[in-house]
Amino acid sequence: MKRILILLIGVTLAFLGLTACGGSKNTSSSIKETNYGSIKDFSYKLSGDKVLLNRYKGDAKVLEIKNTYEIENKEYKTDISNFQVNSKHVETLIIDEGFTEVYTAIFNSSSVKHIYFPNSMKNVYNYTLSYLHPDDGEMINIYYAGTKKKWKKIFTKYERTNVKNAKSSQKGIAIADKVNEMLGSNYDSSLFEYHFSANIDDIK
Repeated sequence: MKRILILLIGVTLAFLGLTACGGSKNTSSSIKETNYGSIKDFSYKLSGDKVLLNRYKGDAKVLEIKNTYEIENKEYKTDISNFQVNSKHVETLIIDEGFTEVYTAIFNSSSVKHIYFPNSMKNVYNYTLSYLHPDDGEMINIYYAGTKKKWKKIFTKYERTNVKNAKSSQKGIAIADKVNEMLGSNYDSSLFEYHFSANIDDIK
């Protein structure tokens, strides 16, 4: 009887151990998604083999935009040409290697303070960074995978489209640009600290 009891206790403990290990693995995966964002937390639409991100609806403080996302067992290439963070939760934005540009107003109505730009970026407007506003006594940190010399080539001045001359598809952007300009949103280099030849792990 004692042997049977000991055997039952041993089997029970082994089962609990396996269950705990399995739970730990799932928790780790959940933590990663919570920290860096899940496709389920974006508003998006699918177009062919692309997923067009629109807004982020989650509450992660660190958001990573990936090159591809798997949706219903199919992989889609990420398009962020019209993406705005649009979240007060996100403080750090990581843009993975492969992206070449971002939406001009990507940081509008956001609380982002730290950004990682990949080496693949071909253009970043000063106007885009003008949407970023640090807290008192803090700086906005820009981490760029490329060199300082390359940053000077891709960091360009934005020339807004006049509302009267804007095409119908550009009217909304032109009006938003004008309003932002009237509010006095200008790029102020003294509010930014740059980190060149950065590694993505520097910001995670």
